[in-house]
Amino acid sequence: MKLLLALIMLLVSLLFASFGCSNAAVNSAIQETSTDDQLTTSEQSPNTTEEMTGDLKLKSCSISGQVYDAGDHKPIVGAVVHAFGLHGIVDGCPQTRTITGGSYKITGLNEGETTLLVVADGYIPQYYIGVYEKDKSAKVITKFGEDTPNINFALEYGGSISGYVTRTDLNIHAGHVAVCWRQLSGTPTPDPTACSSEVGRPYCVLTNDDGSYTIGGLFTGDYALSVYPWQHVDSAHATTITVSVIQGKTTSGADLTFNIYSR
Repeated sequence: MKLLLALIMLLVSLLFASFGCSNAAVNSAIQETSTDDQLTTSEQSPNTTEEMTGDLKLKSCSISGQVYDAGDHKPIVGAVVHAFGLHGIVDGCPQTRTITGGSYKITGLNEGETTLLVVADGYIPQYYIGVYEKDKSAKVITKFGEDTPNINFALEYGGSISGYVTRTDLNIHAGHVAVCWRQLSGTPTPDPTACSSEVGRPYCVLTNDDGSYTIGGLFTGDYALSVYPWQHVDSAHATTITVSVIQGKTTSGADLTFNIYSR
């Protein structure tokens, strides 16, 4: 066996010698081939560390703070904090509600810049920091794996409109129909729906069982109201009225009517 191996090695040496290749050249070629294989493997295999880091950045950030009344500084419980805008979106518009003490923490955000809007019953919707126009809002910076704290809101109480909706053909107050409003004058009241990109569209509330409704969180100005009996929208005659609002006060008696005609 040893003799056979020696003969094979001798033949290999003679073969390489006939092509003018030295042992050093053969070793060099072997090393280059090995290096090429390593590069190919590196190019084909993703950087696992970078991929893991990128995945973690998608939902690793959070923002926290407090929401309170700008007048008496009492905490507001149940306010909705919306996160949307540039890099902060993960799935649609993440949101959370304030709890005891008016505190909140909204999680599952990307690393980057996030726009916040707070909406609370009776209060004027507000962007951070204390502004009412989306384009003027300050972006909250979120960082990988960290919470951005002390993002607080002091909300102003708005004006409101209240009244009843009556179905005149039956002479009854109509529950669960939509009352929609559109602002005609005054400082624009912010869009209370964070994900909306439409400008100037109407916003709606549903009447209670007894036909009553209240629209709150409004700036001083004039508003057009109309009733939208969605169950009978194709066969209804509905009224539209204009109502003046003063911030901090309620304009009551803004009653609306509709009737259903037979075809």
